[in-house]
Amino acid sequence: MKAVMCHAHGMPESLVLEDVAAPQPGKGEVLVNVRAAALNFPDVLMIQGKYQSQPPMPFAPGGEMAGTVAAVGAEVDGISVGDRVFGSTGHGSLAEQVVARASALRAMPEEMTFEHAAGISTTYGTSYYALKQRAALQPGETLLDMMI
Repeated sequence: MKAVMCHAHGMPESLVLEDVAAPQPGKGEVLVNVRAAALNFPDVLMIQGKYQSQPPMPFAPGGEMAGTVAAVGAEVDGISVGDRVFGSTGHGSLAEQVVARASALRAMPEEMTFEHAAGISTTYGTSYYALKQRAALQPGETLLDMMI
């Protein structure tokens, strides 16, 4: 399978697309055919060796994705082959397939695109935290959306 790989800490230009062995799900894990993956600031920090957690080299960056379930490991309930899912992986999502903890995945609503779902876990969670915890947004207050 194809994956974008980081072999040494550096800038995004140092990443390479290459063939790697397909991962296999273990106990409590799910193998996902990645349809879309998000890129976030933690991914950039991770490939530079500046993030608080670092996977062993070489690794595929990409901490969140959306796709369809290809295989289910032992002791996984409520997720079946073919299900549309999204979630956090920590790293590894910039690949054709990724293994994720079943507990880190969520079912995708039919009307949601893979592209939108791929960006929910980190981006939405960070935004929600910023508004709720840091900005202390209260009922009745207005948030200006400057999306273009």
